[in-house]
Amino acid sequence: LTRSLDYLDRLSEGARASTELQRDLAGGYERVAELAGGSGDANLGHDQEALQSLRKALSLREQVLATNPRSIEFRREVARTHREFVRLGGVTPSERLQHATASAVIVGKLTQERPRDPQIRNDLALAEYAMGFCMRDQSHYQEAIVYYRRALAHTSNAFPQDVALYHKRLGAVLFTTNDFPAALAEYRAALAIDEPRLVANPTDQRAKLDLSYDYSDIGLILRRTGKLADSLDEYRKAYRLRAEAAATDPRNERAAVAVASVASRLAGVYDDMGSFRQAQRVYDQALSLAEAGRRRFPESRSALVQLADNTLSAGVHKQKRHACGQATELFQRALDLYRNLKAEAQIHQAEELIRACAAAPLQIRGK
Repeated sequence: LTRSLDYLDRLSEGARASTELQRDLAGGYERVAELAGGSGDANLGHDQEALQSLRKALSLREQVLATNPRSIEFRREVARTHREFVRLGGVTPSERLQHATASAVIVGKLTQERPRDPQIRNDLALAEYAMGFCMRDQSHYQEAIVYYRRALAHTSNAFPQDVALYHKRLGAVLFTTNDFPAALAEYRAALAIDEPRLVANPTDQRAKLDLSYDYSDIGLILRRTGKLADSLDEYRKAYRLRAEAAATDPRNERAAVAVASVASRLAGVYDDMGSFRQAQRVYDQALSLAEAGRRRFPESRSALVQLADNTLSAGVHKQKRHACGQATELFQRALDLYRNLKAEAQIHQAEELIRACAAAPLQIRGK
C-alpha cells in the first residue's frame, strides 16, 4: 500500500496533461482508500490515510469533470467518489452528509436526463443508501427508513450484495424504532441472499463477514424479544464465521473488530441466561479481543469504539455481580476512551454508571 501511494503521488505530479491518466489515478486513490480504511470490506484500519487518498481522488475527478461538465461518465465518477466518503471511519457525520448530498444531487440530475438507464438507476439506489446511512448516523430514523426503502426499490437483482446490505440497514433502523417483527423480516431477506453467496464460494471472506452480520443482528432481535437460546445459536454462528475471517487475514481490521463485537454480545446472552461464570469468561475474551484489535489497528476509530464498548459492557457485568470496585475501574477506563472519541452520549452513560457504583453500600463496593 505504501509503495502504491508513492507511485500514485509521483504520477499525479504530471497528470494534468492527460484526462485519462487523471481518471486512472483517481481510481487508484479510491482503491488505496478502500484498502486503507473503507468500512464494509477488508481494510487496514488506517482511517486518516484513507481520507487523504480519497480527497486526492475527488480533486482529480473534479479536474476531469471541468474539462467536460456535461459528460455522463465524468459526473457519475464524481458522484461515486463522493459516496466513498460515507464508507470511511475517519469522516465526521457532517462531512459524511455533505458528500452524500453532493452525490444525490448529481445522480438526481442524471436520472432526470436518462430515466431508463440501468446504470444510473443503480447509482440512484447507491445515492439513496448513502443518504439513509447519514440519516441514521444523525438519529433521523424515519428519514433513514424512507431512503433505504427507496434504495431497495431502485436497485437491481443484478447486485445481490447491495440488495442484502440495504435490507440489513433498513432492519437496523427498524430495530432501533422497536419494530422487531419488521426488522427480523428484513434480516431474513438479507439472509436468503447472503447464505447462497457463501455456499457458492466458501473462501469468499467478504461473503463470510456479510453473512455473520445477518446472524449477529438476528441474534440481537431474538435476545431483545426474550428468545435467549435461539439468540445464542445465532451469535455462535456469527462468532465462528468472524473468527475464521480474522484468522485468515490478521491484517483485516473489519474482521478483528467484528469478532470482538460478537464476543461481547455472546457474553451478554449468557448473562441474561444466568450463566454468570460463562458470561465472565466470554466478557474477558471479548475485552482481550478488543484490546488486541486496538493494538493492531491504532489508527482505527472502529477499533477504539469497540474497545470502549466492550470495556463498558464488562463493567456492567461486574456491577450486576455486586463487584463495584472492579466495575468502577472498567467504567473509568471506558470513560477515558469515550472522551478520546468525543462520544457525548457514551460519556454521559459511563459517568452515570460510575456515580451509581459510588452510591452503592460500602460492603458491595468493596467486593
